[in-house]
Amino acid sequence: MVAAAPPPLDIHGFVEFDWESTLINPNGQVLGTHGAESMVVGLNWTVYHGGGWINSITVGGLVAADWVNGFQGVRALGSPTVNGNFFDLVGAVTASVTFWNFWTLRDQFTMVVSEDVGFRTAANPGPGNSFGPLPANQLTLAFNDAKFDWTGWGITWNPYVTWFYQWDNFGQAAQGSGQTQACFTCGPNRYTFFVGIDPTLSLSKWGLPLTLKAPTYVTVGPANFWTGGQTDIPKFGGGLGTDGPWGVFTTGLTGIWDLGRWIPSNYGGWYVKGGFQWYDLINNNLVISENQSVGCLINTAETCRTSRSIWVGFAGIGVHF
Repeated sequence: MVAAAPPPLDIHGFVEFDWESTLINPNGQVLGTHGAESMVVGLNWTVYHGGGWINSITVGGLVAADWVNGFQGVRALGSPTVNGNFFDLVGAVTASVTFWNFWTLRDQFTMVVSEDVGFRTAANPGPGNSFGPLPANQLTLAFNDAKFDWTGWGITWNPYVTWFYQWDNFGQAAQGSGQTQACFTCGPNRYTFFVGIDPTLSLSKWGLPLTLKAPTYVTVGPANFWTGGQTDIPKFGGGLGTDGPWGVFTTGLTGIWDLGRWIPSNYGGWYVKGGFQWYDLINNNLVISENQSVGCLINTAETCRTSRSIWVGFAGIGVHF
């Protein structure tokens, strides 16, 4: 008798390496404009499959690292660097529940830490411009509309809303010099929302191993979310202050090319990607934070060419299994 096929593996992972023209975080904090490299590694384990209203439960996590091609703004004052172009390290743990076939509730706790630059000499071994750990939590409710073809073109919209809570950086923000994960002036112990969609179109039905995505979202929340963080930033462009409930709007286009025609599936699902993303820094406090990180707000040797409109080009390669 032929042995039964083993059950499908419930542990999946991925590795991806990317190059970006600008390093910017999801909240719209610009961190470098001279190019950057990022690497992320993640694992997910589906610990439960059900036939009732709860379909599955998954736990997982990821580790990511960023490198910038030259420190700018206030961090350029912290030379010499102690780890070359290495900028920060990110760690996250996640848990998600999929229910009623189409809905997923996902929680992610993230820590960001950096030992980037810092005047480390025998006479001055202090921390310099390193930062962290910076904790934050994200709770996301997402809807998977893959079974609904609203347009007749096979486009899925994947709407979601994320509650982003910025934890206190171990009391440092209360001292006037603390940084937070969202942006220099953001938080702590305050929240905002990401409201977005992730339109996706697979061209495989037309014979092309290409998937197109247009990730789009806006951040919105209490106006004081963008004014409660680092308070020792000099006034610029009006200084810190209530600037409305809107943070950043972003949209773009990503193309993902499946390499399965050339790389056998037993080596994993390889792909290459590329595209662009546009960010509109609606909130003035994000512009202030940008001018500190890459501009002349504190480091007068830098230029003052910061902008509300940020274009990011990127390319990458990855594998999932």
